Amino acid sequence: MKKKIIQAAVVILFVLVNLMQTVASEPVEQYREISGRLALPQGDAAPKGGIKAEICAESGTFQVKKPVTISEGLNSTDYSLRVPVGAGRHFYTVSYTIKNPQGYISKGYYTGQDMVYGLGKERIRQGTANRAQASAVNVVYANQQHIDLRIIKASEVTGSISLPKGDKPSKKDITVKIEAELFKMPGAEGEYVVDCTVKIPAGKTS
Repeated sequence: MKKKIIQAAVVILFVLVNLMQTVASEPVEQYREISGRLALPQGDAAPKGGIKAEICAESGTFQVKKPVTISEGLNSTDYSLRVPVGAGRHFYTVSYTIKNPQGYISKGYYTGQDMVYGLGKERIRQGTANRAQASAVNVVYANQQHIDLRIIKASEVTGSISLPKGDKPSKKDITVKIEAELFKMPGAEGEYVVDCTVKIPAGKTS
């Protein structure tokens, strides 16, 4: 009887040891927190209904998203994202997308932090609509705070489009796509493109 008890104990111990080794060999996924503020340009306040946006942290094709709202009358709101670390996910690109732009660029990226000289206080740097200019956020060793995003104010370009002088109106609607492209310097490739589609109605020249 005593021998059987000892044998059973040995078997149980063997199973436990193997189970512990299996658990220990499984990678434990770690997480970090990326947090900061989403802010309108200085002096601006969210209109009635607020500014609805989505904050996104992406590493390769992997994304973590979170909806936020800048409430009516306020200039900014806080956000935080919990992101996994490992499996190549060490650096994240952080961006915002506005659901109801209302005079602002609908998407922008984090470009780093500015310091007010001599005061030691952080201020929010102007964001960029160009993904290539975004600053990567390193989450390998610690959580990242003050990853602040400044929403970019849009400029409105208006005008009219018309057929060449002397051309007769078409019997059908003419659809025209208009693009506005931002350049960093003369001769450089465009950094940011927005477009709209308009129609010259049938029987009209503009």
